[in-house]
Amino acid sequence: MSINIELEPEQVDVIMVQELTRQIEDFEENITNGGLAIFDDDQAKDAVHMQEYISALTLVRSWYSV
Repeated sequence: MSINIELEPEQVDVIMVQELTRQIEDFEENITNGGLAIFDDDQAKDAVHMQEYISALTLVRSWYSV
């Protein structure tokens, strides 16, 4: 069984912005609340890595938000 769904480019943009925003918020919450280690066991180093990802995801999100 196969289902094909066609989306308009604007719809894809909205989905991408929503997902990137969700990921950014997840990383920010993890930094704020000292959640699970993702990149490094050292919490400070882990926060630095997450902040780098937040910056990158924010840049990518801006490409879809133009």
